[in-house]
Amino acid sequence: MATTRRVRKTAPELELPGNEVSQVEFIGLLQKRAVHELVIVEFAPNLYRIEAIIAWRTGRWTLTGWRAPRNFRSLETLVRQLKTMGATHTVTRLELLP
Repeated sequence: MATTRRVRKTAPELELPGNEVSQVEFIGLLQKRAVHELVIVEFAPNLYRIEAIIAWRTGRWTLTGWRAPRNFRSLETLVRQLKTMGATHTVTRLELLP
């Protein structure tokens, strides 16, 4: 009997983010009120990423997990994560694909 090879599904990456911030550091910045704005970016259809604009740093900083940027497949999961981290009083903007 022939076996079929499974193809691993990978998330499409348009471009790798330059600035990264870990989730632990991000929570600390939220508690210090150093995060001016959160930007939720849809970088592929139904894939979202959190980027933060931080007070004393330039540019956008992407929230990362252990090894890679933290990607979300639904906005409901992303909102639950933001509430868990305590980002309920931070200005949040949504950027969608055209």
